[in-house]
Amino acid sequence: MLPDYKRWYVQSESSLDLVDSALGLLGIGLRHRGTVAEVRKALARDNRAAAEGRPTAATIPQIQSIIEEATALVFDRPEDCARMQVAIGRMHVTKKTEDAGELPEDIARLLAVNSPTTFVSSREGLILLFSCLPWVSRAQPEELYWPAEHLEVIRQKWNPEQAASVLRETQVANPAAEPARVQAVPGRNETCPCGSGKKYKRCHGF
Repeated sequence: MLPDYKRWYVQSESSLDLVDSALGLLGIGLRHRGTVAEVRKALARDNRAAAEGRPTAATIPQIQSIIEEATALVFDRPEDCARMQVAIGRMHVTKKTEDAGELPEDIARLLAVNSPTTFVSSREGLILLFSCLPWVSRAQPEELYWPAEHLEVIRQKWNPEQAASVLRETQVANPAAEPARVQAVPGRNETCPCGSGKKYKRCHGF
């Protein structure tokens, strides 16, 4: 999967694709330590710019800088990720739950990974997303499910306005691509648009 994710990352043209592919690369590195050096190299800003054949400034700079920060965070400071994840989870404690300080760490982690924060338009949301990676990449499947006694605490009724708000933010951050426009092809006996003065059929239309 590593070559596919590297290709996707290099070819990403939207912030959403850039984040998705970076998450995949970091997840691979966290699960398979032998790939860490290759993943770090793939995520480096200069490497992406060189692979695209474009200057560094053209590489969605805001998201790119967060990905660089996140790469160092998840590989070099996983203990900080764990503390951040638990702290963020405890920030989401509601009046129905116990004191934030007494909230079990496993429940705090689940609250963090199920945070309603949208990462699309929030730097803090992106850091939260990446800080959860070390735990998520190694968690057992059963650890990702809520204990039945805690479901009522976090369950929210579906709200159409909240859903519309999330969709709007996604559309702003990732606008639809402009449709490809087909250029009109001149007739074979017309003058070639390249400016050579020749007929199209004897120039670029051969």
